[in-house]
Amino acid sequence: MMRFLAPKIFLYILLLMCAPLTACSMALVPVKAADVVSDSGFNIETDGFTFENYASAPDIVNLKPNDMRRLFGDKACIRLTNNDCTVTPPVLQWMNDANAAMNNGHCEGMAVTSLHLFHNLLQPATFGADKTDAIPLNANQRLQSEIAYWWATQRTMPTYTNVVHGKPSQLIKLLADSLKQGQRAAVFFTVGIYMRDMTGGHAVTPVSITDLGNNVVGLNIYDNNYPKELRTITVDLTNDTWHYAGSKDPNDQSALYEGDAESHSLELTPSQPRLEVQNCDFCDATTQAAPKGNRTFLIASNGDAITHPDATTVFVTADGKRLGYVDGVLINEIAGASVTVFKGAPSVWDTTGQPVFTIPAGITVTLQIQHTGNNTFTISAYGNGSVIKVSQFTVSTNSKSDLQFGDAIGSIQINSTSTTNPTIYFGAVNDSTHTANATQFSNLVVPANSPITIAFDPMTNNYTIKSTTTNSYDLEVRISNQQTDYLYTALDMTIPRGRVVFSVTQINSNSATVTFNIDTNDDGNYDAQANIPDLTQISPTATAISSATPVPSATATVESFTPTDTQVPSATNVPSKTRIPSSTPTLVTTTAPTETTIPTPLPTDTPLPTVTNAPPQKPTPPSRPREPPPPTP
Repeated sequence: MMRFLAPKIFLYILLLMCAPLTACSMALVPVKAADVVSDSGFNIETDGFTFENYASAPDIVNLKPNDMRRLFGDKACIRLTNNDCTVTPPVLQWMNDANAAMNNGHCEGMAVTSLHLFHNLLQPATFGADKTDAIPLNANQRLQSEIAYWWATQRTMPTYTNVVHGKPSQLIKLLADSLKQGQRAAVFFTVGIYMRDMTGGHAVTPVSITDLGNNVVGLNIYDNNYPKELRTITVDLTNDTWHYAGSKDPNDQSALYEGDAESHSLELTPSQPRLEVQNCDFCDATTQAAPKGNRTFLIASNGDAITHPDATTVFVTADGKRLGYVDGVLINEIAGASVTVFKGAPSVWDTTGQPVFTIPAGITVTLQIQHTGNNTFTISAYGNGSVIKVSQFTVSTNSKSDLQFGDAIGSIQINSTSTTNPTIYFGAVNDSTHTANATQFSNLVVPANSPITIAFDPMTNNYTIKSTTTNSYDLEVRISNQQTDYLYTALDMTIPRGRVVFSVTQINSNSATVTFNIDTNDDGNYDAQANIPDLTQISPTATAISSATPVPSATATVESFTPTDTQVPSATNVPSKTRIPSSTPTLVTTTAPTETTIPTPLPTDTPLPTVTNAPPQKPTPPSRPREPPPPTP
C-alpha cells in the first residue's frame, strides 16, 4: 500500500481546509454554484466496477486473520508462523462480528476500493485486470478481501474520528476543492448518505459537481448499487438542503435520502486516515487498574425489530447517565460516548445491524434490555486487550434484564428477570507472558432473578464464578502462546452457591488437570476443591475457538463435582484473592431523566434510488430498496 502522504502533512492540509474537522466552518461567505463546479476525471464507465454491490455468500471471502494484522499491526497476532498471523481471541471475535455485519452489503468497501484504484493507490493488475471495469468479482478472492478490508475501516480509528460533518454547502466546497485536483489530489473523500432518521446508511464515490441553476448543484457519484450509471445528489446551496432519490411512483417515500444543515445525514470520509495502522483498544492490555482507550459494545438481535416504543436497550452509568434506546428513543447522556451502525445492514437491530456503542474506559455501566417480542440477543464487549461475548441471551417481555460490566472489559454479571440459557465467551491477552486465553461457558442456565458473575483477572490469570444458586455449565479453554495452543475441555461442571476460582495457568500442556477451588459461603475461605482432568480428544494444533459456540457433544463427559467438607491443603496453589467483591454488586436502576435525541448517525445500508441527474425539485423514491441488489436471474 502506497502511503504517499504522511499523517502530519495530511492533518495540516485538512485543518487548513476544514477546522475543526468534525464541524467544518470554512464557508465564511455563501457558497456559489459557479465556485464549486469541478470534475475529478473519474469515468463512470471505466473507473467503477461493473458488478453491483453484493451480499456475502459461500463463495465470497471477507476478513481473514492476516487482514487483521494489516489493519491493526503485529499486536493483533498472538504468534506469527511463516508470516501467517494467529490472531488473539479479542481480534478473532471482532473479525467475526465485522464479517457478520457485512453479510448484507459491501458498499463502503467498494466505494473506497474504486477511489483508491482511481488515485493509483491500488493497481488493477493486482486483481487480475488491466483496468477497473475489467476486474471480476467472482472467484477473485484478492479483490473480495480488499473490499472487505476497506469496509472494516468505517468504524476504526483514526478513520472514524476523521469523518467530516457540516452544512451541505460546506461539504460541497470541501469536496469541490479536492475534485478539482483530479488524480493528483492530496486529500480525497468517499461520501456517506443517510435518511432523515439516520437509517439506510450508504457509501458512494464522488465524481464531479455540476451547476443546475438557481444556486443548486448536482454532486455526481458512482453508486456501487448501480454500476455504469452516473447518479446525482442534488444540493441547494442557498437553503443548505440536499436530496437523493428517484421512483416512478410519486407516492413512495420508502427510500428518500435528504437532509439539511442540522441533520448530519451527509458526510465525507477522507481516505488518508484509512491508510494508517488503525487503533485497537482490544489488541493489547494495560492493567485492570489503569484501563486505556475506549470500550466498544456491539449488539445484535435475532427476532422481531426492537425499535418498538416499548423496547429498551440502554447502557446506564452508576450516576444514572444513559446511552442507547429507552422506550424506542435514542439518547446519549454519557460524555465521550457515541453510537453508530455499520453500513450494509438491512435494519438496525439484527445479526447484521449490530449497533456499535463506544463508551470511555473507567466508567462502570449496566446494559438494560427489555422487549415485548421474541428475541435472542448477542452482546460483544471489547476493550483493554479483552472481549466478552454473550450469545443466545433471552429477555423478559415485562421487565428489564441487566448485564453489568466493570470499568474495564474483564467481568460480567447477568441478572435476568426470566430464565435464560446464554453462552459466555471470554478472550484475553496477557502481554507480560505473551499468552492468550479463550474461555467459553456454555449450556449455562441462569434462573430468573438469580445473578451470576464471571470475571477474569489478567494479573493472576484467575477466573472467578459467583452464583446465588447451584448450577452447571460446560467449559472449554484454549491457551495460546508464541509456539502452539492447548485446549482444555470439561462438561457438566457444577457451579455451587457461592464462589469458584480456577487458574488458566494450569493449562500448560495437553491432558492437563485444573484445580477448582470452592468457597460455598463466599467468605473468602475455600472449603473444598475439585481436580478435573482434560477430556479434550483433539490435536494440540487444532484451530482456535472461532466464536461463542457450544462445546462439541462428542467430547467425553465428566462427573459433576460438589463441595465437600475437605479442607484445601495449604500447599495447594489457591489464589489469594479475586476481582469479584464478596457481596453481589447492586445493579443500577435509576429514574430516567428527560429523553433527548442525539444526532449520532445510525446507518443501515439499505440501497439507494435510481435517478440520473436528479432535478432540482423534490424527487420521489424507488418502490423498493436495493441494498444489496436483487439476485440476477
